[in-house]
Amino acid sequence: MKSASVEPTMFDISDYLMTNFEGYDITSDLNVTPRVGLAAASLTLMVRGLTTANHSKIKVVAFSSSTRSAQELYECLLAVNNQDTVFGIFEYMSPDDVETAIRQFRYGPKTAVIICDRSGELGLNFHFAQGIVHLDLPLSPARLEQRIGRIDRFGRRQEIIRQRVIIPSDENRSPWLAWYELLKSAFKIFDQSISEVHFVLDELEQDIVLALYREGSAGLKEMTIPVGQELDQERQRLDEQYALDRLATDEEEAITLFTSLKETDGNEHHLAKTVDQWLQRVLQFSHMYAPYVGHNVFTYRWNEQKTLVPQWPWRIFLMDGLDRKDERRFITYHRAVAKQHSEVALMRPGFSLIDRIERFMIWDDRGSAFATWRMDPGWLVSERGEWMGFRLCYVIEADIGLIAEMLSNHIEPHLIPSIRRRTDGFLPPWTEMLHIDLDFQEVNDSELLTILTRSYFSTPNDTGQRDYNLGSRHKALFGLIDPQAFIDLCRQVRKQSEEIVRNSSRFLERTRQANQRTRQELEIRNDRLRQRNEAIFRETGDRDPNIDMEIAINEAIIKGVTQPRVHLDSIGFFIVADYPPDEVMGDE
Repeated sequence: MKSASVEPTMFDISDYLMTNFEGYDITSDLNVTPRVGLAAASLTLMVRGLTTANHSKIKVVAFSSSTRSAQELYECLLAVNNQDTVFGIFEYMSPDDVETAIRQFRYGPKTAVIICDRSGELGLNFHFAQGIVHLDLPLSPARLEQRIGRIDRFGRRQEIIRQRVIIPSDENRSPWLAWYELLKSAFKIFDQSISEVHFVLDELEQDIVLALYREGSAGLKEMTIPVGQELDQERQRLDEQYALDRLATDEEEAITLFTSLKETDGNEHHLAKTVDQWLQRVLQFSHMYAPYVGHNVFTYRWNEQKTLVPQWPWRIFLMDGLDRKDERRFITYHRAVAKQHSEVALMRPGFSLIDRIERFMIWDDRGSAFATWRMDPGWLVSERGEWMGFRLCYVIEADIGLIAEMLSNHIEPHLIPSIRRRTDGFLPPWTEMLHIDLDFQEVNDSELLTILTRSYFSTPNDTGQRDYNLGSRHKALFGLIDPQAFIDLCRQVRKQSEEIVRNSSRFLERTRQANQRTRQELEIRNDRLRQRNEAIFRETGDRDPNIDMEIAINEAIIKGVTQPRVHLDSIGFFIVADYPPDEVMGDE
């Protein structure tokens, strides 16, 4: 993140004439304090400046430590601007109200500002905003880091964040000006992240408060050099530690993983084809291209007559990723398009529609068990007899259920998805599809595999191939196999096939590599964290709970990767013959 020039604005500014964002003077009877008037003027000036520079709708976020002050500013701005250009986030609001305010702020067609009290400093995502106004200056670098982190987040396309800080006075002896200069010069809080040095922040904050108490602004000024040196030494120590960790871990494997992720992300055509076929052709969501950027931007919408998903609870659950009359939801599979158009969401894992459709697929068991009569004129029953056997599809991944259970006392449940993505980096999920005959042997015959893996034909194709659903043709199925024997086979093949998967060379090699890389990286990291926590304990008498939590997460990830979950996703039974099932069913 790079910040534009950050200058403090003083309370004693003489001209804060009430105007709206467009610049027209407003006659208002509001009896506001100089502080609120100045804040309104500062926000308005930032909005106008950004609008002039970018010629587009502008989004600015303002933070205040006081709910009362934030509320007063919100009401002041609301009195002189349109209702759809001023929004607020306050501690008394429900999560749904907060989400609604953020959505309207982000996707509204006009330039807008949003005023947040202290509750808005954590957990919210304003990566689309262009500027920040700090309505006060907390005596905590970590809180300022959190504020800036609401905007400087993954997914941000703009390099510069414009910031403005309001302080009470710019007199030479003002402690607020001294604190601002210390933040700017020593912490460099407005130009770079300090998250990597958070282990030394508590001690530095204590020293700063003590210097302010003893010597006022002069004490803060004297802290500039030692604080800067302490932070530089901590960053250097972390760089050296990182270099040692690289030597202790297999860096080549990490590079290979990153390359694989980059290649997967770059294969946009394949991603678009597979996901769109599922959403549009299988689940029957309506699909419509947007009236710009060719066929690269589109929308998905719930179709009352066609969508093959139960209305309750899935329509509400999927709403955030779907297009609606009251809220347009443009989507693209192309990263370059998303970078050029801020209102267009990128279709990738992590986007709400992708993640929530995954939840639906886990819930929906259609297609997880089936029986098919596959007629193929090329399979001569007179020579080879009817073939019968199973297709089983397994999903292999880290045991996220075990990880969640181990962390149940350490983290909130909503953090599990992010930990899962981190875990997937060590053991990327994959699928194994097996075809097993009635002797529980894996099928290797290329001709038979070609027949078994071809597409499903509900009507005859040019070569006479056709498939019949045996769910409604039990007589054809049990005309060739005894019902009780069939039940026993299903039970046995479930056990035998999982053993085949777990004993396969691909499973053993992939899990071996994942186990080795996970243990190397996370066990070393945990050793370093424990040493740091012990040092903190010796100095303060208390251990850092954040470090304890990070250690617990790493230990859970190691356990989940070393004990992967082999999940049977679907099982099917096939009968291959050169005649239709009617010949077995007779008059049925």
